[in-house]
Amino acid sequence: MTEFKVKDIALLSKESFVETVIHQLSTRYSGFEISVDQSIAWGVSAGWVYDAATEITDTHGHCLFYFEFSPAFISRRSDFLFISKDEVVVFEAKTGVKHTLSAAKRQVVTYARDIFNYLDAGSKMLVKSCVIQTHGSRQDVAPTMFDISEPNESTVAVIGSNELASFLRKLTPAQSSDDLSPNKWLYHPRPSIVDAARLMFSGVEDSDKLKFLSEDEEIENLTNQIVSLIEDAKASSSHQVIAISGVPGAGKTLVGLKLAHEEAIQNVIGEGSPPPIYLTGNGPLVSVLTEVLARDLKERTGSKIGEAREVAQTKIRRVHAITQDGFPSATRVVVFDEAQRAWNENHMRRKHSNQNLRSEPEELLLHLEKLPWAVLICLIGTGQNIHDGEDGFQSWIAAVKQRNNDSDTRWTMRSAQDGIAGTYGPQFEYVPELFLSVVRRTNNASGLSSWVDAVLELDSGTARKLRQEFEEFPMVVTRDLDVMKGWLRNTTYFNVETIGLVASSRSGRLPIYGIDPQSSASTDHDWTQWFLDRPPNLNSSIHLEIAASEFKCQGLELDRVGVCWSWDFVPHDGNWLIQKLDRRTGKWGTNKRTEFAINTYRVLLTRARNGLAIWVPQGDHQDSTRNVEQMDRVFELLVDSGCDVLGP
Repeated sequence: MTEFKVKDIALLSKESFVETVIHQLSTRYSGFEISVDQSIAWGVSAGWVYDAATEITDTHGHCLFYFEFSPAFISRRSDFLFISKDEVVVFEAKTGVKHTLSAAKRQVVTYARDIFNYLDAGSKMLVKSCVIQTHGSRQDVAPTMFDISEPNESTVAVIGSNELASFLRKLTPAQSSDDLSPNKWLYHPRPSIVDAARLMFSGVEDSDKLKFLSEDEEIENLTNQIVSLIEDAKASSSHQVIAISGVPGAGKTLVGLKLAHEEAIQNVIGEGSPPPIYLTGNGPLVSVLTEVLARDLKERTGSKIGEAREVAQTKIRRVHAITQDGFPSATRVVVFDEAQRAWNENHMRRKHSNQNLRSEPEELLLHLEKLPWAVLICLIGTGQNIHDGEDGFQSWIAAVKQRNNDSDTRWTMRSAQDGIAGTYGPQFEYVPELFLSVVRRTNNASGLSSWVDAVLELDSGTARKLRQEFEEFPMVVTRDLDVMKGWLRNTTYFNVETIGLVASSRSGRLPIYGIDPQSSASTDHDWTQWFLDRPPNLNSSIHLEIAASEFKCQGLELDRVGVCWSWDFVPHDGNWLIQKLDRRTGKWGTNKRTEFAINTYRVLLTRARNGLAIWVPQGDHQDSTRNVEQMDRVFELLVDSGCDVLGP
């Protein structure tokens, strides 16, 4: 943000102020192409602000102007804001003669809604919108028409540039700088994985938007521990595996991205050496993040989208492709996210039709043994291995033991798994700082992961007690799919939040309700569009037409999520009944994949950042594959566990 206090503006000459604004904005957006017209527009609007500021210094000297303001993680930017004691005014400056007033109104209302919906100011201050233009008749809006309701085009003020000062005098003056502290009106949400990746990989510094990563004590302690271990590996020419684990939603991917871009780690590696490489075993995560980076690169540099995608694909790699290609990199620090999805030996050989391959963890260690020293940082989701060929944490222990038996290189593995040293030997060390215990995905719901664990343990009493610790986090259950969709669509932050449906890949009977999670296995659907795009794109998750399975949503997130429960996972005699539908016989059979089924619903129930809705179908007494009593038991469990009932 480029911020100026009114009384400070008046201390400068007009020429000096205009030059300062242009310089600061050019520096701030140095990663973007800045046209001559853009610089001229900045200068013109800065001149308008200067003229107004010098007229209102006596009454509004403590008020603030912000140029090119955008809320955290929203790419749209208003031309400038004016902050008074009780109001936030969003300005769209039309510095030329070619523009339509209706389009300008729509534009400024969009910016105002971003603030109204996404900032604390939307509930604490009046959010106003104004189009300011060089020419044109005055179309001001009476102050009485401004209220706390959501901004709309009927309340947009339209003024000439020479009327800005008189317009601002109507606003409530601030008595001191304390009245306008950004901490009182700005909202700093934790970044989503998508936003964090875009900011980190783009190289565009925005300390405000990634501020929480440096202020989070647990993450900072972990980062310092990792840097120290890498320093030790380099100094002793040793090889280490550092296993970071944590509860679902603890921010393992965010931490992985941070470590891959940590300046202190690059300083240890040394100038001229390859930087850390970020790998993941999660295909959808790779697709979504590379598309985000490509779109960002296209916007900033004007490059063609195809070329931008080629560049993006070099920054985030899917580990399965790396091991197949022989790992063409000499980097000494590897960050492997979603490492619980690493393939075991049998799966590697079957997938690549090569009987000489080892497990994916061992193949990586084998490559890194060729270097004088190396550190492999793996981020492992506990209780989240959901597919054949994935052995989770044990696959990494086995790989270290195997390499220490088969080679002269001595690998040391450090993790927060209690008792690891006593169980597996001196090459394994217990480091408690390597466990992330705080849930960061959700706002106001640090206990969500524990709540999910209690539900999956069928312990509704504990779940209800845990629910009381994060009551501000919306969590509802309903028997009506349309009611759930309505709740997702009509939430306060619909204009800026992402919403979507998720369901188990083994749901079986949900297609009869218009929910087809089987389509999630199809290569026809573009999941990057599902996660990233908004309407009118019909592939967007926001249309609530296609449900993402556990395979497509693991490692990713949406702001508000609708979980579609099914008969593949129902309570029965104090345990979970795990079922698989045989469509030929029209019967549910017992599925022995208990661990995968439990982990599937753990993944589905922990994808939401700001709110969770769960739909439990009613079933049909005339259809044996849609047992009514089984769904009743699911519903009762969720209600007893503290979910609010939504609808009839």
